[in-house]
Amino acid sequence: MLAGVRMAPRERIEEFADRIRELNSHTWKEEEDAATAAIRRSGADERALDAFLNGLPGRVGEHTRLAMPETFDAAVNVAVRIREAERRAHPETEERNVFTMREGVCHACGQPGHFARECANRGGMRCFNCGGQGHWARNCRVGGGCASGGALSRL
Repeated sequence: MLAGVRMAPRERIEEFADRIRELNSHTWKEEEDAATAAIRRSGADERALDAFLNGLPGRVGEHTRLAMPETFDAAVNVAVRIREAERRAHPETEERNVFTMREGVCHACGQPGHFARECANRGGMRCFNCGGQGHWARNCRVGGGCASGGALSRL
């Protein structure tokens, strides 16, 4: 039963650990001999630790397994700390500003087929070579580029 246990999508780590503890309590029974009971309980605890580590999903599970905790309780503590660190790093309530680009649409004029850096309707775009508007000196077809022959001609 423990081998196939997985954490449910909305289940908290502590709830998952309690579920494994409950399942684990059914895997061994009290013996009259204390030494035999200790051996069986130790084996059951190792199975519970393995089930917990293998049942944790995602990055929390991956990082908890990498920490290689030696006991079940240590594994639960590591998983909870990792979950809290993940929450601090990526708060769920914080809105993220996602940049989306409309492919092939100029952001200066809104027309498709060119980018804002190539837009003829963009104000202030003046060629330093011919003095015309609508293109840069590096794209000028009059006189082979920038008249100054300086750094702008290599752009």
